[in-house]
This record gives sequence, C-alpha cells and structure tokens, in this order.
Amino acid sequence: MAQAVPQISFGPRFHPSTAPVTFWLVVASVVGWVLGVFSPAVPALLALDTQTWLERPWTLVTYPLVSVGAPLGPLLLCWVTWWVGAEVERWWGSRVQAGFLLTVIVATGLLLWGAGHLLGATVGDATLATPFVALLVIYALRNPRRTVLLLVLPLPVAALAALAAVNQWYRFGPWAGLAGLLGGVGLPVAYYYWGHHFHRLLARRPGRRAGRRRAGHLRDADTL
Repeated sequence: MAQAVPQISFGPRFHPSTAPVTFWLVVASVVGWVLGVFSPAVPALLALDTQTWLERPWTLVTYPLVSVGAPLGPLLLCWVTWWVGAEVERWWGSRVQAGFLLTVIVATGLLLWGAGHLLGATVGDATLATPFVALLVIYALRNPRRTVLLLVLPLPVAALAALAAVNQWYRFGPWAGLAGLLGGVGLPVAYYYWGHHFHRLLARRPGRRAGRRRAGHLRDADTL
C-alpha cells in the first residue's frame, strides 16, 4: 500500500467568511503587533501581568493580542494560528470556537495568576501562543495520523502538538509552566473528550441543523 505523501498547505483562504472568529483573532493580533512597533505603551496596556491584572481586568482577554520581537516570529505565529484555527472552526462552528477560545484564554490567565500568587512572582509572556497551542491540540486529536511538513521534515501532527506543549511549559518556567500546560493543553483535551455535549446542545437549536449535518460529515470523513 502506498504511503500518503505529506503536502504543503498554506491553510484555508484567508477571509472572514471562511472562519470569522479565527480571522478576527489573527487580524487583531497583527494590528496589536503593528501598534506595538510604533508605541511601546500598547503592549503594556494589553499584556497580562499576574501581579496587577485585578487593576486591569481587560488584560485577562487581551493578552493574545500582544506580540513582540522581529516581524517573522509574530507573523509566523499568526499564520499557523489561522491554518490550524480555521480548520477547527470549520469543523465545530464559529459559536463553539468563540466559546472555546474565550474559555481557554481566560482560564489560562487565571491559572497563571494563581501560579504567580503561589510562587510570589510575576508570570508573563502570555501571547497568542496559548490559544494556538489549544487549537493545535484539538486539531491533533481530530487528526492523529496526519503528517505535515515542518520545513523539509515530515512530522506527525501529534508530535507537533507535543513540541508546542513543551514550548508552552518552557515559556512560563518549570512551576508556572504547569499552569500554562493545564490551561493550554489540559482544557482542550478535556473539551475534546467531554465537552461535545455542549456542542450537541448548540447543534439542536433551530437554525443549527445545517451545522450539525456538516459536523457529522466531517466526523464520518475523519478530516478537518
């Protein structure tokens, strides 16, 4: 039997009609990075600081919009977030995608705040990487046998998700990183296995029948 050859994919068409929630998340992240280049006050306004977030509660939601560094890193992260996130959103719908991302972003922020409180230290460096890792985990669980090309190296999606999880842990440090793992990896795994009841409740509502049929087709084909 011939083996499947990994193919290069740049993701679905970048348009709000393709995956609106993921589209606007990526656009907002790009805008946040551009504004941060011209004004350092923008990242300071949006970034999550676990010691002061109670004084700036909006940062519990806005921290994924913070990107720093040279253009290649933030733009590459936005691209892979679109590539993975749009496929996931097309599977379970924009409404579930919005609720899932909001849950992961807020819960991870609270977990990092709790870790910082216990450790007596500020836990930072929370960026778009957190929702990206969560989306990649869902993508890998849906497609455990899929292989992608990382540069020129064929890599199973599951291995790519594992590398992203290790990076998620490393960014926050050995102890706070456990909180980052719980939010960015543990919550998506729990949702994938036990959260579909919420998805089915939404699918049963009037006007959701087409979405239910589309999701059922995707489950049968085992593609994302």
